[in-house]
Amino acid sequence: MESFLSHFNQRSDVEREWLRQLFAFVRDKLCPVLGTGALALSLVQRIEVAVGSSRARCLPLSYRLVTISELVTRQQTPCCSNLSWSTNEHREWVREAEQALPNLRALPRANLLLIGCLSGGCGVGGSCDGFWRVEDVSGSLTSEMLSPSPLWLGQPLLFPFWNYIPQTAPGQDHEDSGYLELVGCPLPLTSDSEVAFNPAGVNRRSAVGVKVAAGLLKHRVKGLRVKVYGEVCAVCPLLDIAGNSFFCLFLREEQQTLPILVTEPSCLWWRLSEESGCVSALPDRQLEGADETERVVPPHTTKHSRVISYKGMLTSVRSTGAGLYVIDGKIGLCLAYQPIQRHGLRPGAEIELHDVHFLYRPSHTSLPSMLCMCLRSSLRITSFSRLGSEVSSTSNVPSDALLPQLLLEMNLGMSQYLWLCYCCTALRDRLVPRWVRGERVCVLAGRLLECVLTWEEEEEERGGAGRDIYREMLQEPHHCPLTEYRVGSPGCQYVSVSDCISTMESECWDSLSLSSLLPASGSSLTQAELNPALAWSVSLSLGQDKLPRPLLLVGVLDLPRTHTPVSGPHTLCLRDQTGILTCVAVETSDDDDSGRQRAISNTAWIGCLVCVRRFTMVMERFLQSEFPSYRHLDQDNYITHRHSRVYVQLCLNDLQILSPSASMTHLIREKKRRREEEEEDDQMEVQEEEEGGSVKRARQEVQENEPRLKPPVAIVTGSSLPGELPCVSLVIRVLRKEGVAWRNEGTGCEGGRAGLSLCFSVKAEPIGQVQKWAWNPRNSVLQERETDRKTDSTTVEVLFLRSSVRWFNLIQPGSFYRLIAPNTQDSSVLIGCLVAVKSGVELHATPSLLVQSDWTIHTLIPPLLNPPYSQMTPPPVMSVGEVLNCSRDVELVSFYGVISQRITLPDQSGTPETTQNTDVEAGLSVRLTVCSETKGRSLQVYLDLSHTPYPPGIVPGNAVLFSGFQRRLSRVGGVYCRSLLVSCLTVSAVGTTILSRDPPPPVVLLGVWAMRGAEQCLVGRVKGHVVCVLYLQLQWTCSLCGSIYTQRCTRSHPPCGSTSSVFQAVAKAVIEDGSGEAHVWFSCPVVSCLLGLTTPQWEGLQRSLRTKGHLRVYTRGRSLVSDTVSDDPLLQYLSCVCNSIAVCRPLTLTCTLQTRSHTPAARREDSAQLKRGEKRKRRGSADLLTHGLTQDTAPSALFLHFLFCLSSSPRGKG
Repeated sequence: MESFLSHFNQRSDVEREWLRQLFAFVRDKLCPVLGTGALALSLVQRIEVAVGSSRARCLPLSYRLVTISELVTRQQTPCCSNLSWSTNEHREWVREAEQALPNLRALPRANLLLIGCLSGGCGVGGSCDGFWRVEDVSGSLTSEMLSPSPLWLGQPLLFPFWNYIPQTAPGQDHEDSGYLELVGCPLPLTSDSEVAFNPAGVNRRSAVGVKVAAGLLKHRVKGLRVKVYGEVCAVCPLLDIAGNSFFCLFLREEQQTLPILVTEPSCLWWRLSEESGCVSALPDRQLEGADETERVVPPHTTKHSRVISYKGMLTSVRSTGAGLYVIDGKIGLCLAYQPIQRHGLRPGAEIELHDVHFLYRPSHTSLPSMLCMCLRSSLRITSFSRLGSEVSSTSNVPSDALLPQLLLEMNLGMSQYLWLCYCCTALRDRLVPRWVRGERVCVLAGRLLECVLTWEEEEEERGGAGRDIYREMLQEPHHCPLTEYRVGSPGCQYVSVSDCISTMESECWDSLSLSSLLPASGSSLTQAELNPALAWSVSLSLGQDKLPRPLLLVGVLDLPRTHTPVSGPHTLCLRDQTGILTCVAVETSDDDDSGRQRAISNTAWIGCLVCVRRFTMVMERFLQSEFPSYRHLDQDNYITHRHSRVYVQLCLNDLQILSPSASMTHLIREKKRRREEEEEDDQMEVQEEEEGGSVKRARQEVQENEPRLKPPVAIVTGSSLPGELPCVSLVIRVLRKEGVAWRNEGTGCEGGRAGLSLCFSVKAEPIGQVQKWAWNPRNSVLQERETDRKTDSTTVEVLFLRSSVRWFNLIQPGSFYRLIAPNTQDSSVLIGCLVAVKSGVELHATPSLLVQSDWTIHTLIPPLLNPPYSQMTPPPVMSVGEVLNCSRDVELVSFYGVISQRITLPDQSGTPETTQNTDVEAGLSVRLTVCSETKGRSLQVYLDLSHTPYPPGIVPGNAVLFSGFQRRLSRVGGVYCRSLLVSCLTVSAVGTTILSRDPPPPVVLLGVWAMRGAEQCLVGRVKGHVVCVLYLQLQWTCSLCGSIYTQRCTRSHPPCGSTSSVFQAVAKAVIEDGSGEAHVWFSCPVVSCLLGLTTPQWEGLQRSLRTKGHLRVYTRGRSLVSDTVSDDPLLQYLSCVCNSIAVCRPLTLTCTLQTRSHTPAARREDSAQLKRGEKRKRRGSADLLTHGLTQDTAPSALFLHFLFCLSSSPRGKG
């Protein structure tokens, strides 16, 4: 040290102390190549050069030397160091850096000196990882360089300008905990760098050019070895496959190129220093070529990419593990097809890309312009980033690190990979950490992609064959998976639950057209008729038909414990971390090949993470309005309140399970085990038939002589699974279920709070005794001890209150359930108790059992049941026809039907005070028209929703099970049903063809239709002839009170101040088709079609009636008369029109049958008058009602309501 310090006698004491520390550091920390004193002296000289000539002989006293290990362990934040900086220069450097990307801050400055030796990419264990490394005696650190030189290898160097980027992760080695960005050229501490670089001592005169070498490839001689030289035009990335590392480079001479495959481990470091330019020499290597055969071009749905070069600035990092970046803020960059780890790709870095593929709009989840690197592409950093943004390594985000691996394993196209990366990010935001662990996100994204892609799409995209990486690198012309790509595959759009709800809510009102909600006669409706018709409407759309892309949902199936306006506590829901969506779900039986749907009952679906592809979005609209007439529908100020309820309808069998619940996992295993046993039994039967009778008898004798083992008995006590707690269980079979409703729970209930609560009850039959468990049995196979009946079986009433109401939709009559009470070994908690009564009082009641909030219920479906329980069928229900035809003594009925029409009835008494809901649908009264699945006879069902939560899924097209409804007769003998507090609605099937058109109604004969009536059909097509017009009424009606309107409303007590009116027209005509006659009612506006009037004529007729306001004509004899004077010109005009050939002509009509219970009161009165006149009136040879009918059907006339006219033709003259 004294010899070293003697060179600096003129220095100050502070400088000499700094030099003394420098010498000690070099002596102890740096592995010397020369003597320590000479190396330390050379280091001081290089430091003075790095500081700059303006500050000659000045030492950077604020800087201190640091080892590699000290830098890694103590420097936890990114930093930069530059010996040549002054304070002003550093400030200017910071200002320029932060102006480029204002959202990021520049790297902080650290006064550290770094010296070490540069090694050529060999990491721990001697394996080549493709990176430069700075080494000293304390360790090594990965480094990135802008212009590397092989002359620096093994030399002690001073690094004057560098950036350090830490990447510390738990459990990570110091070797991989960060990297260096060597910005400036390192300064050698020795003078050996003047020697020319020729490590193999190759004589360049004996090497051949690229053209000669390419010619030798065409006439290949086995074992021929040559030396070749040329200009490096491309360097492929370093690959490591099955432990073998190699890379490929291309030499060029004029227009001729030659691929060189480097596989020698000692030469792999060449890639670190080879750039476009002249190569000094190459050692003897065996040349390898590639056949220039092209791959089969995929179908015409693909597009071709362009190979370009590009230079730009990296502005953001999407995912380092997935290899996704953004250049210049508008162009995407994908490095996933190069399975190597890169450093230095931080926002603010400037890069050069060569032979990169340009793809335009490959996926809707990425930027429109994408640059994708293949195995032939190269990337070079031309300027390191000055910003302090940290980029996590792949070990910090394990899920993203698996994405390139999935790319290779699944052989994905570019659009599919971009969609996969988007799903990873979306799943992480929407499911982590509540339902999914972060390291499992990539696996789930891969499962989701497999669920979306069909087998045909996979074959089309992947070409049906694996990748050949050697051809991708060496083949000419170049062809790789990025040469051709499909646009927008997969074509679906994964949206969050909240986005799906927002989409439905906006579409709910954007697609609303008030005029489309009204019937054809909507323009003639009064205010009292118009606003109730607008009170409720529904809009349906299929998720797979959404534009521009079908929707895809991913979420967890759950049962909410609380009642919210979005989802009631008794409905199934799909949820993620963004929201909760109500689901109306059904399922199909695995044993039923017909695909018939039924209500859901399998609780194993709860907790499953599912992918929903096929679903129907239902948007119910509730509107409160005060529109005076049809002409005011475009004025929104008449809408007083509006509300929507959105949910989805789906079938559980269409769902793809991404992550099953514990119960579903057990169920899947049990089904698989049963299936394997059945296959083994089938194979044994076939084998026995082939072996013959003698072998079969011998086998039977052996089996009979073998000792029979007792079946295994379940262990009740002993060790249990981690986290499992003791519990008790009871297996029950549900016999009947009542509807959920708001009921007074009284005092002494849970929590001691009195008031209204949602509750329902079921009547169930226990099939065994209460059992104790040391672990939770969930939905395990029904054991024999659970079915032992030591006492006579009795029924029990199971009560569900408050949060336990969530099980309502999953409990179905006829199903078996295991009721589990956790954290207890007390069997009495599952034994029903009777109500306490006074002495001498006889109680006729069943024991009751109150379900607690922490109890769970698990469905036992046939794979988990043993005979005879697996063969039990659900209780039968009636059809619509049986309800209409059953005895008058039957009061409560349960039946199955399809909703064909729904009408909201006007509220006569207001919302009941007992209802706690404040939504607009609370307290509604609804009339449903229910028919059988064959669209036959119909039944009116009235629902009172004032004491029940609003039931979703009660829309036309859905099949519903109506349980416990009251069957009643109207005053005219019609049958209808109404709901009670115990009534239950269960959606059993959702309309899968809701958006498709119904088949045309059948063509019927009037005579046959009169005899069979509604048993044949309700709607039919009639091809007949107009005989005469029996009745015609034209009237201007006040839209507010319904009185006759002339120039003003004619009502005087009390007076009406309405200024709006509507025109109404009603007509009745006799139609005959040769088999019989029918009275057909025509309402406005089809009356003009019956009369054969054009639009101007019809409008003129309305204007002519303005002053009078009302005109009614009817048949008297063979002429039409009116209540007014007979010389009225308008009456004479209508008489001529009704008797003209324009009216009495052939017609093809679509009509609906009007039974007595469905006929309006005015028409029933008119029909009765016609029937009374039928017995005493006959005009000539024309019997107005019974002409052409047989005698036994004459007393019952056929009344039809005209829907629309299919065709008409005037009667010929003469």
